Amino acid sequence: MHPYRQWRFLWIGLVAACTPHTATLITTPVPTAILRSLPTQPTLPTATPLVLTSLPSTSHGPTATPMVHTVREGDTLLGIAGEHGVTVDALQAVNGGLDPLSLQPGQTLVVPLVETDHGSAVLPKPSPLPLTVSSFRCYSSPAGGHLCLGEVRNGTTDPIINLAVQVAHVLESSSITTSRAVFSSLDILWPGQSQPLAVRIAGSARGAAPQVLSAESGAALADIFAELDVQELSGGSRDPAGYLVSGQVFNEGELIASEIKVVVTLYGVDGNVRAFRQVYLTDPLPPRAGSTFRVEFLERPEEVRRYTAVAQGRLAKSN
Repeated sequence: MHPYRQWRFLWIGLVAACTPHTATLITTPVPTAILRSLPTQPTLPTATPLVLTSLPSTSHGPTATPMVHTVREGDTLLGIAGEHGVTVDALQAVNGGLDPLSLQPGQTLVVPLVETDHGSAVLPKPSPLPLTVSSFRCYSSPAGGHLCLGEVRNGTTDPIINLAVQVAHVLESSSITTSRAVFSSLDILWPGQSQPLAVRIAGSARGAAPQVLSAESGAALADIFAELDVQELSGGSRDPAGYLVSGQVFNEGELIASEIKVVVTLYGVDGNVRAFRQVYLTDPLPPRAGSTFRVEFLERPEEVRRYTAVAQGRLAKSN
């Protein structure tokens, strides 16, 4: 073959070998998912909230039959008010301006109902303190003002400790003004015992009205106190004037009694507390032993109807 033709065929072959081939990509068509719409849900009815219509409020509570209190011996207006949970003003208002110093046993008082913050009436709560407090009598004091004396009696079956009484001043108009608290001079008041109390009023007053503030059972502490016997008690005039009470404190227990207190009370011709004194015995009292005492008063014999004395001490622990 001619060299030219040989070169030409060689060139054509090289060109053919270098020419690229286009590959055709065959793809399998994927079926398109057709989303069909769900059937339309029925529209639920909207719940209408229930509106509670409040009942019309009344300015006054339900009508109820008033309570009635029958005055007992030793009752006071302040004590009755405290017993039923009402104010003295309310008690006076429904009883025609009742005089707090003129209560008589057997007298009936109307007790008003207690008004709550919501305008409804509830029955008053009874007092949890079953102690008897006498009316206070006020006497002119040489130092000015008045000395008001009264008495509280333990009518329960338990000894009483932490005894405190609130005493309010009663003016000439029968209204009650300022008050103060007085405390028992005895550490413990045994069942059946009485404790005299006194309060001084700087200004003028018709009298004083008491109410028990606190009184707790002392049953758990009874074994550390001794109720001592008072024997050979006597009273009478003393020279040059006044009244003298003397007697003997006797320890019938089996333990030594110390810190001994004796309270002597004089009662006037009207039966009310006229005066009282408290004395201390400095020496401990052994078992089955006694000690004498004497107390002097300024009261004249004709002013005194009777006298009493109570004594107590603390017991020493046994070995």
